Amino acid sequence: MEEHNEKATFAPRFIAYLMDLVFIYAIALVGVVTIGLTSDFIRREPAEGTAPIYPTVFYILVSFAYFLAPVALYGQTLSKRLMGIQVVDARGRPPGWKGALLREALGKFLSNLTLSVGYLIHRALHDLVAVRRRPR
Repeated sequence: MEEHNEKATFAPRFIAYLMDLVFIYAIALVGVVTIGLTSDFIRREPAEGTAPIYPTVFYILVSFAYFLAPVALYGQTLSKRLMGIQVVDARGRPPGWKGALLREALGKFLSNLTLSVGYLIHRALHDLVAVRRRPR
């Protein structure tokens, strides 16, 4: 099996992330509008001084699913594929569900906790959290 040591630099990763956000916003917008137009529950007025929470919850669920499933199964979101970037484990394979969950949940949480400095290092903090070592 060939070695997968080439790491994407910041610029292509950032561009792919911005493209991912556009895709997520589009999916979430269509979903929220569809749910809003078809659900009596959603049409109820929120309590005085509050905003409906369903758009936020829906956006979070869409975002998590959009990043988690494709990275686990293929190592790529749509925009990573367009940019020629793939997330792989130490053996050069997609990270699987456990690796993707660590990367997308814990790793990105830590990257954001550091005021996004975790994204600026050559190998992003969320990738370092999810790396699986080869068994000896």
